[in-house]
Amino acid sequence: MADCTDACLLEGVSLGMDRERYQGEWKKAHPGPEMVLVPIIFAENVRGLVPKEDLVVPHSENAMSTGAAGAELLAWTMSHDGHQAHVVYKNKDGCCVSAYGTAHELMSPALLRKHGELFGPPPGKPA
Repeated sequence: MADCTDACLLEGVSLGMDRERYQGEWKKAHPGPEMVLVPIIFAENVRGLVPKEDLVVPHSENAMSTGAAGAELLAWTMSHDGHQAHVVYKNKDGCCVSAYGTAHELMSPALLRKHGELFGPPPGKPA
């Protein structure tokens, strides 16, 4: 159990680092005083707002190759253009693991829509 706790802590730190990187990329692409906050979203934030099956990593090529397909999503963040995603999911042993790739390969279309409704379009996308 301690190994899973450590893994989840490390994945959380990794998610936070990617969030900072995504914010930095947005700032480079949009110089000026405007600030954007790229959120880290936890599944708890949208539970009950999307069907349970949409809080699962879809069976895409990326997800199948990393072992993430069908796993329960725990948290995620997306790049400034909404194209790349970093997700943390629960593996078969109940531990936290990360996957990186295009958002549509790691998150369901319904979850991506709900993300846009709740948190606005990804930075850089039209409203």
